Amino acid sequence: VRGGADLAAIAEEKGLEVQMAGPYARVDFVPGMGQLNAAVGAGFGLNIEDVSSPVAANNNVFIIELTEYFGPDSTAFVVERLPLRDEMLGLAQQTRLQEWLQGLRDVARIIDQRDEVLNADPADAQQPIGGFGF
Repeated sequence: VRGGADLAAIAEEKGLEVQMAGPYARVDFVPGMGQLNAAVGAGFGLNIEDVSSPVAANNNVFIIELTEYFGPDSTAFVVERLPLRDEMLGLAQQTRLQEWLQGLRDVARIIDQRDEVLNADPADAQQPIGGFGF
C-alpha cells in the first residue's frame, strides 16, 4: 500500500474487507472499529493519504488510510462549551461520590444480621411500653 498500490485491490486479493469509517472524533464509537482504542487513535497520527502500520484492537488488525481531514470547528465549540462543561463537571462529581462511597465501604465494619432479623419469631418481639404516650 505504501508503494502506491490500492488498498481495496490488495484487500480483495487477500480476501479481506475494506470499510469506510467516515468522519469521527477521538471519543466517538466508530462502527467496525469500536471506541477509545488504538485503531481509533491511529487515524489521528496520520496525514492525508498516509497509511498506518497494522494496528491491533478488539481482536482485529486494522490498516488505516486517512482520505480526508476535517479540523475542529471553533464556532461549534462555542455553542457546545457550556453543555460539555456541565457534562464533565457531572462526571467528575459522580466519580468523586463513588470514590467517597468506596472509602466508606473500605473502613466500615458491617455485621450481617439479616438471618436473625428475618427469621425472628414475632411472639418474641417486645411490646412498646405505655402505648402512644397519651
